[in-house]
Amino acid sequence: MASEPPMCGEMGLPRYEGTLETAFIYKEIDRPLALCALFQNQMADALNDGKPFDEYVPIAYKTQVVAGTNYTIRIKTGPKSEIGMEVFWPLGSGLPKMTDCYHWGKKGEGPRVLSATVNN
Repeated sequence: MASEPPMCGEMGLPRYEGTLETAFIYKEIDRPLALCALFQNQMADALNDGKPFDEYVPIAYKTQVVAGTNYTIRIKTGPKSEIGMEVFWPLGSGLPKMTDCYHWGKKGEGPRVLSATVNN
């Protein structure tokens, strides 16, 4: 019997244990978890004065297929705080780009990253 992947978050999302390279080999759940890890520092810079979050647990995501995939990801960062990130991952070999991040429920308020990209 195969073992189940470790779970995290209130929605029971599996913990991402791969690398950025393995996220490019498309597995539906790997991508949002990899994006959380990939853009964690930019989120901390923009929304937490550059300090690490007390928690950083992805709890939910949704996708929209366009000329690639738009991701909206909800992340728990403390007992009563959550943040959101929006990322576009183009088709083919294109790299993901964070298009927005915000305190969940307060979109449009406070400091925001309007663009973050992956550096090769």
